[in-house]
Amino acid sequence: MLHLSHRHFLILLKGNPAFLYYMRIGVVPAMYTEILETLELDSRNRIRFSLVSLMEQYPYSEIVVSAICQKAKVSRQTYYRLFSSKDDVLTLHLNEVMKEYLLPRILLDNASTNEFLQFFLFFAGYKDLLKILYRNDKMYLLQHVLTRYSKLFIREPFYRVAIGYNYAVDFVASTLCSLLTVWTQMKFKTGCSTLASFASSFLEAVN
Repeated sequence: MLHLSHRHFLILLKGNPAFLYYMRIGVVPAMYTEILETLELDSRNRIRFSLVSLMEQYPYSEIVVSAICQKAKVSRQTYYRLFSSKDDVLTLHLNEVMKEYLLPRILLDNASTNEFLQFFLFFAGYKDLLKILYRNDKMYLLQHVLTRYSKLFIREPFYRVAIGYNYAVDFVASTLCSLLTVWTQMKFKTGCSTLASFASSFLEAVN
C-alpha cells in the first residue's frame, strides 16, 4: 500500500479540481475545513521563517514581499490574506517564540521560583533573533509581545487592581525588553544570572 505523508497529501490536494473549486467560490465543505486550517498554518510558518531568514542577510527595510513569497513558496495573494505587513509577520514569529517559552510551564506546571533567570536563559538560545531585531530597530515589537506575557512576573495582588495591573504589565515588559536590548548591544557579555538579578531589583515592587 502506498503511504503518503500528511504534507504530501496536502500538496496533492491542492491539485484536486473539486478542492480548488470550493476554495475559489469561498464555500468550503466541513470535510475540507481541517485541511484548510493546516494549509494556512503551514503557510504562516513558512512566511515567518522566511522573513527571519531574509533578515539575517538583508536590512529589514530592503526586504520586499515578493522576496518573502518566493522564499516561502507562497503566492502574494496568500501572503496578503494572512498578513497586512511585515511587522505582522514578525509579531507572529515573536509570539510563537514566547509560546515555546511558556509550553513547558503549561504542560508540566513548571513555573520557576526564579522566572527571570529562566527567561534570560531561554533568550540566550535566541541571540541571533535578538541581534536582527536590534539591528533593524524592531525591539519595540518584542516589547509589545512581552506585554501579553508579563503576568508571569507580577505578584497576585496586582491582578485585583485593574489600573495598577495595567501599569505593572507595561512596566515589566518595557524593563525586560530594555535589559534584552542592552544585553544585545553589549554583545551578550553579561551572564544570565546577573541579568536576572538586575530584573529582580528593578521590578521588586511588582515581583
